[in-house]
Amino acid sequence: MEASRQKLVILALVVSVGIGLACLLASPFAAQDGGVDALAKRLTALQREFRQAERAIGQAYDEAKTPAEQARALAIDPWAPVQPRVEALAFEAEGTEVAAGAWTMILDNEFLYGDRERGWEAFGILIHDHTDSPELQRVAERMTGFGRDDPRTFEGLQHLVEMSSNRSVQGTALFSLATMLAVDAGTRPQAFDYYRRIISDYAEVKGSRGLLAKRAEGALFEAEHLQVGMAVPDISATDETGTDFRLSDYRGRVVLVEDCGREAVGHPAGGGAQEVAASR
Repeated sequence: MEASRQKLVILALVVSVGIGLACLLASPFAAQDGGVDALAKRLTALQREFRQAERAIGQAYDEAKTPAEQARALAIDPWAPVQPRVEALAFEAEGTEVAAGAWTMILDNEFLYGDRERGWEAFGILIHDHTDSPELQRVAERMTGFGRDDPRTFEGLQHLVEMSSNRSVQGTALFSLATMLAVDAGTRPQAFDYYRRIISDYAEVKGSRGLLAKRAEGALFEAEHLQVGMAVPDISATDETGTDFRLSDYRGRVVLVEDCGREAVGHPAGGGAQEVAASR
């Protein structure tokens, strides 16, 4: 693991050296053109342009009348027109939060629309030049989608836990590690240790979906009480007529449980329906 983390740092250094001359030449001119505020406005404009392009694709898809028209809409790449300008801005804004935001935008969209290796190069620059940036918290949250089959995902998250001095980055990276490790039975005990560490050491850290400690507590409860073959915990609620009931009232029967507390793509109510046996 240590050797792998060293490789990530070396990658960042190689990429940084390769672009160093461009950055050195660009930065003084950026200051002359209005400084960081002007750079931030340019990044915001590029982000807006990109989102508008994505919305246009979605609208074209919704309005398509044939599968061929839908395919043409989906073939449009909203990232390609802005990518060179975002990258140029990242070079120009070297060492600023604008650069961190630009590299994060590159990372996200290279993974989604472009070249994953270019995305990893952007990640290398981020962990080398912007390890303490708040942008890295957003990156750490998304890294669970980078692929569990790529060891760089685990190595990158571990690097953020160990090297960042930003507690929000540390805690979020640790939570993402735990989430990925909890999938396999062999690494589940390590995941549970990470969840407990989050509860004890990062109780105040908030992610995009709330306090990490609360989510870690929920993950541990699910692991200990909501696995296949376990009795469902007895819960109480009020039905649409105002009548109180308990799940145990339906013991021995099949109950449809609709989980409305989580976002889920394709489920307008917020979650997927699951059939579970009432407490045995």
